[in-house]
Amino acid sequence: MRIFGTYGPVNIKEHYVVSRREEIADYINRVKQGRYIVLFAPRQTGKTTFFKNAFNTLIDEEIAYFPAQLNFEAYKNRPPDLFYTDIFDDIREEIETIYEKRNLKLSSELVELLDTTKITDNVAMRRFFRKLPSLLFRENDPTEVPRIVLNIDEFDGIPQSVLSDFLHTLRRIYLTDSYVRSPYSVSIVGVKSITQLNYDRSISPFNIQDEFTLPNFTLLQVQELLAQYTDEVGQSFAPEVIEILHKQTAGQPFLVNRLAQILTDELEIPKSDTIKISHFLHAHARLLEERNTNIDHLITNIRRDRRFEKMLMDIAFSDEGKRYNLHNEIISELVTYGVITKGEDGLCKILNPIYLHCIIQAFQPLANGLEDEYLSDDGPMDFFGYITPSGSIQMNALIENFKNFIARAGYRILQVPDTPQEFIGQYLLSAYLDQFVQSVGASMRLEVQTGKGRADIIISHNGTQYIIETKIWRSERRYQAGKQQLAEYLKSERTTEGYYVVFDHRENPNPLVETDIYDDLTIRSYVIPVLQKRPSQVLAERQFMYIPNSPQHLETTMKPQSSWLPAEPDLKTIYKTYSNPIYSLSQAEIPAIILRNAYSPEQCQGLINRFTNMGLMRDEADINSTDKRTRIDIGTSLGNRGSDKDGFLTHAKETHNLFRFLFDGFDNPVDLIYESLSALSPGKEVKVAREDDEALYGPAIFRVHYETHSYKPHIDSVKHREKRTDYAVYRFEHQFAGVLCFQNADENGKGTQAILHRCLWSEDIQPYIAEETFDKYALENGIENCTVNLEQGDLYFFNTRCIHEVPAVQGTRARIVLAVFIGYSPDDNEIYVWS
Repeated sequence: MRIFGTYGPVNIKEHYVVSRREEIADYINRVKQGRYIVLFAPRQTGKTTFFKNAFNTLIDEEIAYFPAQLNFEAYKNRPPDLFYTDIFDDIREEIETIYEKRNLKLSSELVELLDTTKITDNVAMRRFFRKLPSLLFRENDPTEVPRIVLNIDEFDGIPQSVLSDFLHTLRRIYLTDSYVRSPYSVSIVGVKSITQLNYDRSISPFNIQDEFTLPNFTLLQVQELLAQYTDEVGQSFAPEVIEILHKQTAGQPFLVNRLAQILTDELEIPKSDTIKISHFLHAHARLLEERNTNIDHLITNIRRDRRFEKMLMDIAFSDEGKRYNLHNEIISELVTYGVITKGEDGLCKILNPIYLHCIIQAFQPLANGLEDEYLSDDGPMDFFGYITPSGSIQMNALIENFKNFIARAGYRILQVPDTPQEFIGQYLLSAYLDQFVQSVGASMRLEVQTGKGRADIIISHNGTQYIIETKIWRSERRYQAGKQQLAEYLKSERTTEGYYVVFDHRENPNPLVETDIYDDLTIRSYVIPVLQKRPSQVLAERQFMYIPNSPQHLETTMKPQSSWLPAEPDLKTIYKTYSNPIYSLSQAEIPAIILRNAYSPEQCQGLINRFTNMGLMRDEADINSTDKRTRIDIGTSLGNRGSDKDGFLTHAKETHNLFRFLFDGFDNPVDLIYESLSALSPGKEVKVAREDDEALYGPAIFRVHYETHSYKPHIDSVKHREKRTDYAVYRFEHQFAGVLCFQNADENGKGTQAILHRCLWSEDIQPYIAEETFDKYALENGIENCTVNLEQGDLYFFNTRCIHEVPAVQGTRARIVLAVFIGYSPDDNEIYVWS
C-alpha cells in the first residue's frame, strides 16, 4: 500500500502523488521554446519531485530532447577546478543513465570525447557543451541531433567563487542561435534567487531568465491526492475535512501530506469509518505540538533577523497591513523562506494559518511571569470552572476574566520579556487561551482572513466552535467595521455568536464591553486597555535615561548642560569615580569609557602599512584602484556570517590563524583590548567567546571605512536585534563594543568616531530607527547625546543598546578601527569577547 510522503522526493509507486499535469505541460512547453528557466522556492514545496517527474516525461515521451539533471548541494566549498571536474563527472553519469533508459549504446566517438575531456573552468565547460550534441543521437533517427536540456537543482550550493563566471557563460550560450545552442534549455532550481546569492552586488548577468512558479496545491489537487488513498483503501474523507485541511495548510505540500499521514496512519481510525472534523482537530493539534523539519525551518528562518517579528506581527494584526513589495528587503526574504505570500488584496499575508500559529508561539516568551495570575481569587479555581455541566465553554466569562487579568497585572505586562509592546495584548491572549485549551482538552486554531489584521482564533470543544477576532484599536470607524467583518465571517462558518477583542494602546483608553445583534448573529465586544504607565519609582531607576512620556524626560529637556559624559582618560582617573566601571556602563550611567593614548600611533601606522603591503586593504594613494568597496573587513564577523554557524566558526578559525602572525614585531593590539577590559571589570574573566564544544569565535576585527561609508542610528545586540538564540553569547544580559582608533578619516587631530544617544533601545523606539526618523524624534524629545572624538591610539567602550550612529567618511582617507563586541552579565563570572 502506498503512503503519504513527507521525506524527500516522492514517487507514484510508493506514495500518493499530485500529478501536476498542467504545471508539467507548461514547463515542457517552455523547454521546447529553448527558455532558460529559474524556479526559486522554499524547501519542501515539491521542487525536486516536480522536476524529476518532468524529466521522466522528457525521457519517455520527448526523444527530440536529451535531459540531464545536476545537483550542486554538496559543492559549496569546492575550489573552482574541482567544482567543474565534479559537474563533468555528473554529466557523464547522466549521459550513461539516459542511454541506458532509452536502450541505446554510446558511440565510440562519444566515449572518446568523455574519456579525453577535462573541464576545470567555465570556458572548458562551454566548449564541451558545444561539441556534445553532434555525438548524441536519437533512437529513431541517428542523423538528428537532440537538444540538451539541463536541470540544476540546489543551485544555492554553487561555490561563490565561480557563480559570476558560470552565469555569464550560460548567458553567452543562450544568446547563440537556437539551432546550435547547447544546452538548448537550462533550468536553475534553488531556495535563494540569483540576486539574493549576492555574488558581487552588480547587475545580474542572468537577466535572460524565464521565471517559473510552482504553486501550492489547489483544493482540487488536495482532493485528487486524498482520493487516491480512498480508492486504494476504501476510507473516505468528509468533504468539510478536505476543505479545512486545504484552508489550514493553504496547500503547502509538506503540511498537506503530514496531516494526511497523521489522519490515515497515526490516529488509528478504523478504516471503515469516515474521517471527520473531530479527527482532523486531533491531527491538527498533533501537528502543532510536534517537531518536524518544515516547522523547524520556519522557526529558524523567522529568527534570522530581528526585524522579521515586527513585520510578521504587523501583517497578522495591523489594520493597515503591509503592501506586498519585493523591493523591500524584509518582505523579499520572508517570501524566499516561504513565510509570507501575496494576498488577493495586494497585501502581504502569512502563508497559512498553521504557520501563523507557529510564528506566534515562536515569538511568544516561554513564560511571561504572569501565568499564576490568570485566575482570580474570587473566580473559578481552575479553567474547568469555565465549562458548563453540559460541556459548553462559558466564553463570555472566560474573556471577561482575561480582561480582568490584564487589569490585575497592570504595568507588569510591559515587563514581559522579548515582546513587542504593540502586540503584547495578542501575545498574552494567545498564551492565556493556549493554557485554557490545554487544561480542558479543547483545540485551538487560527484563521487568516485577509492581509489587514484579521487573525481569528477558533476554539473547538465537544463539537462546538467559538470564534474570537482580535484587533488593535485604530479608530471608532474601524472598530465598528470590525464588527461587520466578524458578522460576515460568522455567517460563512454557520456560527451564530462571535467574540471581538480589541486592544487599546491609547494614552487615555476607553474600556468597553458591549453586545450587538446583526441579523440574528450575536457579537460580544471587549475593548481592553493594555498600556498602563509604570510607577514613578520604577522610572527613577533609569537615572534620567530618556523614556517617552516619563517625568525624567521633562527634566532632561529642561537641562541645558549635559551631565551624561564619558569616563576618561585613564584607568586611575576612572576608578576614582567608578568602583565598577563596566557595571556603570551596563546601566548607561555613562555613555562610554575612553582610554586615551592606549596604543602607539606609530605602531598603528606601521600595521596599516603592513595591511596595505599584504593586500588586505587597498592603497589609499592609488586613486585609480578598481576596488571601490566602501568597507573592508580584516577578520570574521558574527553579524555578517552568523546565519551559517559552521561557516562562521570556520572563518573564525582562519582569523585566529591570520592574527597569530599579523602583529609580529608590534605590540598586539587585540591583547591590549582584552587586558584593558579585564582592568575595567573587577572579578571577571575575559576570554574569546566560544561555543559549548570550545569552538572559538573571531577575537576581533579590523574595519576599514572609505568615503561615504556611515552607520545610521541603530543598536548592536545578539539578543535584541539579531536574536541569535543558537549562539552561546545569547546568554549575556548586556552587550558592549570596544573600538581602538587606528586612523581617523580626518588626519588633523581628533575625529568623530560615534554619536551616542541617551536612549536605550526598546520596541517603542524601533519604528523611528526602521523609518530613519530617529534624529527628528530625538530632537523633538530633547534626547541628549555624546559625541566620541578619538585620536589615533585611543580606545573606547560603549553600551551598544544605546542608540548610536557613525558619521560618513569624508575624503579619500579611510577610517580604520580594531573592534570587538563584548557580552556581560553582572552575575556571570565570565565576559565573552568576539567580532
